[in-house]
Amino acid sequence: MKSTILYTLLLLLPVSLLAAEQITIEAKFIESSKEAIPHDLAKLAQAKGIDLLSAPRATTKSGQQAQIEVTREHQPASVAPSAFKPVPIGITVRVTPQLEGERIAFTAQLTVSELVTSKASDGQTRSEITSRDLYVSGTPKDDEEVWFDFTESNGKKIVVWLHFKHKVA
Repeated sequence: MKSTILYTLLLLLPVSLLAAEQITIEAKFIESSKEAIPHDLAKLAQAKGIDLLSAPRATTKSGQQAQIEVTREHQPASVAPSAFKPVPIGITVRVTPQLEGERIAFTAQLTVSELVTSKASDGQTRSEITSRDLYVSGTPKDDEEVWFDFTESNGKKIVVWLHFKHKVA
């Protein structure tokens, strides 16, 4: 009898109490050689000379890291594939969101890796991969946008748009 009552009570509990809290992080990576990139998606769609590189998303639990990236692997042509592990080139964002009431506190690490090629004085071509990091944090409201800018070594601007949305799965 007691187990039947307990079972009935469990069935009556709201599903939200048993469900996992999740945070979806949507990203947009925007690149331009222009001086200023508008931090408004409607204006961005109308602007010329601004490229939307990608718009991936990830879902994670509160307090767990999510990784969003737009990369390609670089394998030097002069090296045997077995001797050199391919290196990712592009943009990677590692985001750790944490629910704090009506807000989502986050820390993020943006890594931009680029292939830089130059001619040496003896005429040979020299290539190297450079990598730079930008660390950001904030506490946006649920369903709020966050923008941050990054300038590559070649002068191109990268703008990262993040959108955090809390949901119960």
